[in-house]
Amino acid sequence: MFAAIAALALAAQAQAAVTHAIATAGLAYNIPDITIALGDSVTWSFGASAHTVTQVTDGTTCTNLTVGGFDSKQLVAPNTFTHLFDKPGDFWYICTVGAHCTSGMRGVVRVTNSITPVPQPTRTSSAAPTGTTLTCPAGYQPGSSSSSSSNNGPSTGYRKRDVAVPAGCVKAASASIPNSAASLATVLGAVALSLMFV
Repeated sequence: MFAAIAALALAAQAQAAVTHAIATAGLAYNIPDITIALGDSVTWSFGASAHTVTQVTDGTTCTNLTVGGFDSKQLVAPNTFTHLFDKPGDFWYICTVGAHCTSGMRGVVRVTNSITPVPQPTRTSSAAPTGTTLTCPAGYQPGSSSSSSSNNGPSTGYRKRDVAVPAGCVKAASASIPNSAASLATVLGAVALSLMFV
């Protein structure tokens, strides 16, 4: 019984996942300290100047890169970089371009074990320009949400959970999984009720 409830709780956590938006703003990230739920993603968007989002070991370093950590490489507008956070903890990152980090360009993503949805910033559209055809990889579709990742350079060096897709592509929704907290509450309530009569 407990295993079934735990499995449903994990499914609820995965379904409640959201993508949070952070942008580069001069020599800073517009949200330098964000708290998200386990399973959420963060999408960083880049301006006209080249920047990176590179994981480091702590909030004071500009040189101790995290071995195997996330790294966007150098990107400019209209590119974005998305990382899925599947472990709790504090994940520090910097910009490795020039003296950007020593000028204060650093941030932290704090990942909690909570399955309570965390409010997310407003998302912006990054659809393909008029008159062009947008081709999205498997599992993605053209859309108006910026919950995708873009890197016009080679995608080598990305780990499996870091996805490089063109701007304007969004993760395809699954029709078989409830898509709202209300649907999830209904499912969990039905399971709990059925377990009472077992």
